[in-house]
Amino acid sequence: MKKYFGYIFGLFIVSISVFVYYFLDMYNNLPSGEELRNYTPVLSTKILDRNEQLVSELFTEKRTWTTFSDFPANLKNDVLAIEDHNFYQHWGINFKRIAKAFLDNIIKVRFAAGGSTITQQLARTAFLSHKKTLTRKLKELTLALKLEYNFSKNEILEMYLNQIYLGHGAHGMDQAAKRFFGKNVSELTLSECALLAGLIRSPNYYSPIKNFNRSIKRRNIVLQRMLKLKFISPQEFELAKEEIPQIVSIQGSYSVAPYFIEFIKEQLSARYPDEILYQSGMVIKTTLDLKMQKYAEEILTAQLSKLTDVIKSTVEVQCALVALDVK
Repeated sequence: MKKYFGYIFGLFIVSISVFVYYFLDMYNNLPSGEELRNYTPVLSTKILDRNEQLVSELFTEKRTWTTFSDFPANLKNDVLAIEDHNFYQHWGINFKRIAKAFLDNIIKVRFAAGGSTITQQLARTAFLSHKKTLTRKLKELTLALKLEYNFSKNEILEMYLNQIYLGHGAHGMDQAAKRFFGKNVSELTLSECALLAGLIRSPNYYSPIKNFNRSIKRRNIVLQRMLKLKFISPQEFELAKEEIPQIVSIQGSYSVAPYFIEFIKEQLSARYPDEILYQSGMVIKTTLDLKMQKYAEEILTAQLSKLTDVIKSTVEVQCALVALDVK
């Protein structure tokens, strides 16, 4: 046995050396602390009317940045309750959850569970791919440690709430609040906050637009977690559980003033490259009066509906409206 000890020890040293070399190489190829601190998310460009009302948005990922203090406490607690209730206690990695996920994956003979903390999820969604490989998982764990070293817990949670994808083109909680409820994120009820938190696990599967009943069941699970962790009282739980969220219908990108928006887009495209126009979060103020525009479109639609026979008999009917304020 002694004659094999040297070989075993040598193999052990070589294995450790290879692992350390691989880890350091991977670490150095991940974003540095400075790059993490200078991270700029993709933000949509907002086109406003003359009264600063939102007319439309230009985007590759539809996202609006919201500061940590502007997120409702219920929303932050809902997300923590369902995704990572020990977020403020760990340092980016929860070894107990990883071990449980590892056992689940062995039992199911596939990557069925990830055991990821909020910090790990942020590392994956903001800087890595969603491909389920061992290499990506190791990068995710390493980058989570880097994030925890370079940012406070509140900063990490703020980035996460702005970064996470929630379905139907909505990136971040503020866009999701507008997309599903037609509200700003600060206006959400406890029930609505719980529904959005429930979408994180699988935005498509739990979509309230595709399957409302399934999304409500998921919302109730989030509320039960909130109650168990004493984030809410039994009375708040019952009231939120009884609430029926009102989901807004899907609208097109240019639901109002499509020709005007297209004209603005052409003007901007001549001045700015696409990465700035679609990803920098610019705010464009225009001369359009959104209220008057909606009135004009309603009048034209009503008049065109009276010309049904004419419309059917031609190739196409076009019209224009000129409004003058004569004083």
